[in-house]
Amino acid sequence: GAGSGLSLIEGGDTAADSGFASSLAGVYSCEAGEDYYTLELFDFYGNLVGQGGIAEKPQGNDPAEPYSFWGMELIPADGAAALAGKGDSFEAGITAFSVMSNLGKYWGAPQTGTVKITEKGFSLIPSKEGEGFFQEGTGTMEFVRETRGGAAFTDVSPMFGGLEAGQAPDHLEGLWMQENHGGDPVFLEFRPESSTGSAGSTGAGAGTAAGGSLRIYRKARGREVFYGEGKYFFDKDGKLNAGISRIDNTAPLNDFGVELKMDGADSFVVTPAETDTLFGETLQLCGGLDPVSGQIREAGEKFRRVSAEEVPMTVLAEPDDLAALKGELTVKAEGGDRKAVAQFLKTEDVENNGGDFVRVGNLVFFHDYSSAPEDISGLHGNFLYDMDLRMGAHICCYDRRTGKTSVLYEDACYGRLYYVNGMFYASTAFGTDKDDEYDIGIYRFWPDGCGGERFTQGSFAYVDAVSPTGKSLFLHQYRGDSSENFTNQGLFTDGSVYGQALDFSSDESLIFTGYDGEAPILVIYDGKEERTRVVRMDGESGELKTLGYIPESEADSWGYPNIEQMTREGDALYLGAAWYAGTAHILQDYAVVKVDPAKENSLTVAAEGSEGFAEEETVPFFYFDAQGEIQYTKHDPRGAVALSEDYYGDLVWYDSPFGASVLKEKYMEQSPYDVSAGDKVKVLQKAEIVDGAAYLITAEAEYDPSQDIGWRMGYLLKKMYEERVQLENTASSAYQVVQIP
Repeated sequence: GAGSGLSLIEGGDTAADSGFASSLAGVYSCEAGEDYYTLELFDFYGNLVGQGGIAEKPQGNDPAEPYSFWGMELIPADGAAALAGKGDSFEAGITAFSVMSNLGKYWGAPQTGTVKITEKGFSLIPSKEGEGFFQEGTGTMEFVRETRGGAAFTDVSPMFGGLEAGQAPDHLEGLWMQENHGGDPVFLEFRPESSTGSAGSTGAGAGTAAGGSLRIYRKARGREVFYGEGKYFFDKDGKLNAGISRIDNTAPLNDFGVELKMDGADSFVVTPAETDTLFGETLQLCGGLDPVSGQIREAGEKFRRVSAEEVPMTVLAEPDDLAALKGELTVKAEGGDRKAVAQFLKTEDVENNGGDFVRVGNLVFFHDYSSAPEDISGLHGNFLYDMDLRMGAHICCYDRRTGKTSVLYEDACYGRLYYVNGMFYASTAFGTDKDDEYDIGIYRFWPDGCGGERFTQGSFAYVDAVSPTGKSLFLHQYRGDSSENFTNQGLFTDGSVYGQALDFSSDESLIFTGYDGEAPILVIYDGKEERTRVVRMDGESGELKTLGYIPESEADSWGYPNIEQMTREGDALYLGAAWYAGTAHILQDYAVVKVDPAKENSLTVAAEGSEGFAEEETVPFFYFDAQGEIQYTKHDPRGAVALSEDYYGDLVWYDSPFGASVLKEKYMEQSPYDVSAGDKVKVLQKAEIVDGAAYLITAEAEYDPSQDIGWRMGYLLKKMYEERVQLENTASSAYQVVQIP
């Protein structure tokens, strides 16, 4: 059958079969509920890929023609065990991608389960009860092997009609690998017509010295696999004509006029034509461009003959697997170790999601800005969310198992990290810096940095909030080319390119987004009605439920309130609303409101502010005492690390509203507000508590009065640092937690 694992290396023996992959290759059907599924699996040297779909149940021996289809990869958790093929089951993950519904991209991280071989075919058993493959809730799926042919690949023979046959080069049959590939090679396999198992047909050149069958495979890290089958044919001018169908699209791709020249028996060179689509757009070999440098290679693409052991094998990997992150995974095979391509799983073991330091499993991921350009300007010495930090930035991780920090890869983004469905999301600038021609948007990538791509569209976008477990996020994007022509849009998504969109009017501003479980809580200010409403968005249906309106305040004349805190207590949500005034951001009023997220118009005022807030010139936090009464405090009651004098002094851990410990005395000795021109000071950029430690970002900054804006002092960045300080509960009587009246 197609993809039997046979390696037709001229002059050598065929390779042994590829375990589970070769035994599963074939055509299947599955009836699940009211739907009829069709599935075709192909083995490319241990890599099991295929095309699935939902179809009308066929009559007779006709193939099942899917009306909804997708490409897929069936990826083993243990590559060596899958190659050995012992027993009747193995653990695996399935990724799906479709040109029909998700712009040809993955729908998400692999859905995991057990593949169990049965007498009739095989079973797909999801890891979690109630989940499913390809569609939610399908549960265990029983696939039955069919004797009828498949429908994944289109007959491409007619495209050779009218061409006069020539002679294929000697020594062409066999497996070939692109030589200058930048780490993700293209594989070509030329075979005689009799060796293909596709449901195909004959045509000009089929089974003759002029042509035969062709398979193409490419698995780029973090990208959807490319697999195609078809025909090749050499015309009388010696040019290679080829046509293939690929697993995620039933339409053939084709190329006419490709030059292929043998260089001995074990290498050849392909020079794509300008109009090439087969070797061009699909496989990133346009016009002989080098995929690494982007420069034209006059000699074209060079391929060399290889054995099966040189085909990388895709395996599942946890996002905290350092070997996978560093590209060091291998799979043991009979013929020697094979390179592995990691396909990362998703996990719900996430801490501080949406922070500058995010723990995923055993690793804490963060940006390293030590190579950031000097002289970035920042008011008050705050540089942390300047987009120029992306230049020279790296993603690092701290391994809590070993206590070691690793630099993983250079990165083009900056700011907070959001982990959703196996991938990270962060801010970056798209376009060029020339004449400020760029857009600010969201970029996403797998934990090892591969598969990076733009996620948002429009001139400006940012993430509002992410669910703590990393199942979904809510982001904001502005699309349009002028103030008269733009869309202010919220988007709720689990990582697919399609999400539940919420369009705001020109009078509406989304001022806060938080998560109550997996449901977004939105606070929206309506400038036309001059009132602020609290809304719950259903995470599944997208239905909006108005929970109430925040009462008016005398401080409304300064603008709408900021939501500084959201806390669940029992069945109720409590939100802290703060009103500020002026460029100094002085607190004017504060209130705690209470809502029942299950009931419309349930908002009530739980506590009102006092004049003492403004005197503190700080953001207040609230908490509940033993009697259930609301009290106020200066620091986050869940725990916070801060400087004792707000902007300088000792580094202090406020472990509750009632206790404090000194972590480092005189951590910053000079106030950034008591300096002269040219003075250099340390400025704390961020302090976060993750996994029992304080993670800090500090900056060495130089005061430059020319950067001042009014009373706000301007600084130039000289160096950024990251630091980890273990939290130790050593009480100090020198520090008392300041309670706000």
